[in-house]
Amino acid sequence: MTADAKEKLKDFVENKLSAGGTTNMRDGLKMGLDVLDDRRHKSGRVSSIVLMSDGDEDFPGASLAVDARGKAVYTFGFGEDHDAKVLGAIASKSNGGTFHYVRDDESLTVRFAEILAGLLSVVVQDLELVVSEQPGHSKIIVQEKDEGDAAEPGKYPQRRQGDKVCISFGDLFSGEVRKVIVHLLLPAVHRGYRATVLTAQCSYRYMTLFNPWKRFQVSS
Repeated sequence: MTADAKEKLKDFVENKLSAGGTTNMRDGLKMGLDVLDDRRHKSGRVSSIVLMSDGDEDFPGASLAVDARGKAVYTFGFGEDHDAKVLGAIASKSNGGTFHYVRDDESLTVRFAEILAGLLSVVVQDLELVVSEQPGHSKIIVQEKDEGDAAEPGKYPQRRQGDKVCISFGDLFSGEVRKVIVHLLLPAVHRGYRATVLTAQCSYRYMTLFNPWKRFQVSS
């Protein structure tokens, strides 16, 4: 952020921002996402949303219909009147966001610092895993208990493309690990044989010295 932008933001907070007694999380979330999308400089920039609330939503559940557009949304609930269920759901629906209950100034400082530290330690962007079944040897199946998911990547979004399942993890912080369970249906066999039953491919952007945030692809 430039010095001029910082001064404008400071002036807005000190002189123009006021409490109106409403909690319009839906429009606030949409505005934040629009600001990120409308930036002039986006390439290689790490971005996320921080949503803070101290009350019930004006239109219950309206914010849950907002598409986080692949961004992480970190939510903070202040005081006894915030809606922890909605704030938690907003964070869970986003790509890697978390919900935090703010009990006091110290807890806010610690949680906020952890989020900022994480954003500063992003080592991989746009991480995506593609797992593919092998016709005649395996089939990726849907489990009813998973509510239609063919893989279990936690809260990260996935999509089915023919014989493939694509899982989007977004950004990866230093030291983080992602684990996925894939459900496979294998044919009955009456003798031993060797076959590839699953292939995996991941792609991501990684910062290099001469080519910032170059895209890489790894297969196995």
